[in-house]
Amino acid sequence: MVLQKSGKPGVDRRAEARTAVRELIVIGTNEGLAAARSRVAGRPTVVTEEVVKAARNLLPDPARSITSIARLLGVSPKHSPQPHP
Repeated sequence: MVLQKSGKPGVDRRAEARTAVRELIVIGTNEGLAAARSRVAGRPTVVTEEVVKAARNLLPDPARSITSIARLLGVSPKHSPQPHP
């Protein structure tokens, strides 16, 4: 509430408009967050369970490197299962 030039109480229309805009922003943000939470996140993986099993079966062979196994299976060596000591 503000005082008018006459000294009487008045209403600040700009403050009401700012409040309404803020409320619309909050509503839009909450709707966007709800929509994002309903979607599956992240990229689909290339490395399936079958690829992991095949890689683990090939790892014990000393003639094969991790890079060659990854190339054979069509995945990045970074995503291939690493041997555990």
